[in-house]
Amino acid sequence: VIAPDVVNLTGGSATFSDANIGTAKTVTSSGMALSGAQAANYSLSSVGTATADITGAPLVIHISEQTKVYGSLDPVLTYAITSGSLVSGDAFNGALVRSVGENVALYLINRGTLTIMRGSVDVYANYSITYTGTNLTITQLPVTITAAAKTKVYGSSDPALTFVSSPAVGSALANGDAISFTGSLTRIAGESVGVYAINQGSIANSNYAITYTGANFTITAPAVNYGAIAKGDEILCSPANPANITLSVQPSASSGTFAYQWYYKNGINSAPTGTRRRCWVHMKHF
Repeated sequence: VIAPDVVNLTGGSATFSDANIGTAKTVTSSGMALSGAQAANYSLSSVGTATADITGAPLVIHISEQTKVYGSLDPVLTYAITSGSLVSGDAFNGALVRSVGENVALYLINRGTLTIMRGSVDVYANYSITYTGTNLTITQLPVTITAAAKTKVYGSSDPALTFVSSPAVGSALANGDAISFTGSLTRIAGESVGVYAINQGSIANSNYAITYTGANFTITAPAVNYGAIAKGDEILCSPANPANITLSVQPSASSGTFAYQWYYKNGINSAPTGTRRRCWVHMKHF
């Protein structure tokens, strides 16, 4: 345009070859005309092309934090746009996934197959996406353990220490695992006649929040059968501690029930010297 002529380029449009992001993309103009006081002195022979950039549409997607108890099925993994919006005609498709694992821990929730589609065309790359909030937490399963009471006779070997649990050992969980433990119960040390606590010991499973209920391990005195004992009979007491002896009486009477007591020779519950003591038996018929 020659000065001071007034000529303007008006109307028309400029378009990219497509709507996808990119740099130095070709822009084509069409439908433009000249206007202004001296426009008649000029003719528009062609409209040139130019280049420009298309950047991704900013989008913030918040992935909802999730939690579940060990052994249960995963909750649905959800998300929501907290900043920005989808271009009209675009829609989400696919689903989030999390890192593999079923033990108590934190697991990262990932994009998975989540994408954005425009009809049958994937346009996910046309967005500049930021994800926030990304964990699924697996917490411990509450489990109760109850020890079984045990008994043995003085001098014998310990029976196996056992327990029951709720849920029961071997019970199948929703995630395909089964209730199980490592380790074993223990009891307070000792071999004398008495009562000993049964403790949790090394019974454990890191995926459980265990509530333990103990029981007692009882060591009883051995039974000593001295044969047919009658009222007033004397016996030789052994071992030295009478508390370790329980008489298994065979009454000489033909019928009825007999109770018995036994005493040291020189009086009930006295403690004569020596390791072997003479005792006498008192039997009562009732």
